[in-house]
Amino acid sequence: MATVPLIGPDIYCKEAGQGPPLLLIHGSGGHAGIWADTFDQLAARHRVIAYDRRGFRYSRSPAVRDYHRHGEDAAELLQRLEAAPAAVVGWSGGGLTALDLAVSHPELVARLVLVEPPLHAKRHMTRQMAVAFVKVQVLRRVLGPRAAARSFLRWASSYTTGGCGFDRMSAAMQQAMLDTAGATMGDLDAGTGEHITMEQVAALPCPVTCLLGDLTVPAFANATRRIVKAHPAATLVMIRGAGHAIPFDRPQEFVSAVLAAG
Repeated sequence: MATVPLIGPDIYCKEAGQGPPLLLIHGSGGHAGIWADTFDQLAARHRVIAYDRRGFRYSRSPAVRDYHRHGEDAAELLQRLEAAPAAVVGWSGGGLTALDLAVSHPELVARLVLVEPPLHAKRHMTRQMAVAFVKVQVLRRVLGPRAAARSFLRWASSYTTGGCGFDRMSAAMQQAMLDTAGATMGDLDAGTGEHITMEQVAALPCPVTCLLGDLTVPAFANATRRIVKAHPAATLVMIRGAGHAIPFDRPQEFVSAVLAAG
């Protein structure tokens, strides 16, 4: 287990491969191991770096309620590892982190691959999302963050056709995700990237590729399409048979899309 000392806690990260650097940023409930075999497949072509965001799994820290703080951690990680400019892949809340990184430190980012970041989803809340978030907050108060995180992760990974990706994951993967329930609640408290403006997204100088599962719930699908509409050169890649957990639902298609993005 390798750790990189940043301001505050150590940030756990792992890396493999040679070639152009590629940074993987996980979403809520995730960690450096959530990428599973896709990490090794990407490492066949890239120097791949995955890390636990502050407060998640091995990056021990109190919960962070600030995506800009996460973005600054990503910037410092790339600088300390001398891995910039890097292709940056951000999944869900990791996509919000990646957007913050690209807005604040464009010189560190060669290209962005965004996997359904819920940018401004709270400003454009669907009825389904509102119901899910009310349930999460009730569970948080009554049963604690673990029950609330389970409810959130099941909703976020749900399919428009029924069922959800979280329930299809192994018991060990579910356990690892729920063990950092406090950090997941921190992500929910941090909002959906309201500090990032659409004007900033439109002005990003790097290429942007957005991945969208065709079974994803509307809150994430709508947010992804807003990013594509805002950035004049953004590319939308549809992943068939996938919900929000695209790297889990369709790992080969995910790897192909990331590699095709450069």
